[in-house]
Amino acid sequence: MQTRTRIQRIGVAALLATPVVVGGLAAPAGAASVLNRFERSCYLGCSPWVQVNGAYHPEVGSDCVTKSWNGTTTVRKPQPGARC
Repeated sequence: MQTRTRIQRIGVAALLATPVVVGGLAAPAGAASVLNRFERSCYLGCSPWVQVNGAYHPEVGSDCVTKSWNGTTTVRKPQPGARC
């Protein structure tokens, strides 16, 4: 009887621990998927590219956003590691 109770407790513990382990493994991968975002404005000339969302991560891609004087916005997505 004690063996059966022990097996049931182990099974319950495994069921409770599985979402925690899976969630912990998935979080770093999801965090790295945020693209680097660079913006510039083009009126008479274009301003330099400025990163607007934290530290640069070369392993992920970038969004290169250009805002022009007439209100249009252009987004370009170069390969990971490439500059805007």
